[in-house]
Amino acid sequence: MSDTATPSWPSLYNPIIELKNIANRPPTQPGGHYLHDPNDIFRFTFYWTLILYFPFFALCGAFAFLNIAFAPTPEHFLYSPPHSDELVEAVPLTEVVGSPFTATPREDDQEFQESTRARTPSRRTPPKVNPQRTRAVFALIVLVVYLVSGLLGSVVGSAVIGYLLAALFKAGKYDMTTWIPPIFALVQALVCLLGVYPSVIEIL
Repeated sequence: MSDTATPSWPSLYNPIIELKNIANRPPTQPGGHYLHDPNDIFRFTFYWTLILYFPFFALCGAFAFLNIAFAPTPEHFLYSPPHSDELVEAVPLTEVVGSPFTATPREDDQEFQESTRARTPSRRTPPKVNPQRTRAVFALIVLVVYLVSGLLGSVVGSAVIGYLLAALFKAGKYDMTTWIPPIFALVQALVCLLGVYPSVIEIL
């Protein structure tokens, strides 16, 4: 292998020198930058993964945050008292002449109705103390979950890909160009998009 000095990130260069007129030339080209240490390969892969992979989670998290925190909620449908035009005045029943039954409730019936009404809970849900703050907290939790998931995915994916590539290149005694980490970071981002595709199709 050539000089093992670690280049600074990103240390990208013109890739044409690796593809054109390479016959009978050394494996490392003048003007190129190469990685040899597995930790450096992981670090380069992680940086590129943060740039190409993590933004998808950040954008989706921000979109979910805005949809939850600023959802268009019709306030006049929430906890609103019944309209005056919906109230119907009750008309007392009149006694029917010659009927053995009377429409006037007895005293014990009134007591039974009052006790039943006292035990029956109201169907109307009491208004929340601060629904906007509750929605904002839930939206913030969703955003944090997206960001943490993207960060963990970047770390785990970079570790697996970076150290695996380092082992393969070391086994073959090859010099890894600094273009390899961004290429595989892009592959990881595309695989993530392919995993989301079936869910999007089901939603649509």
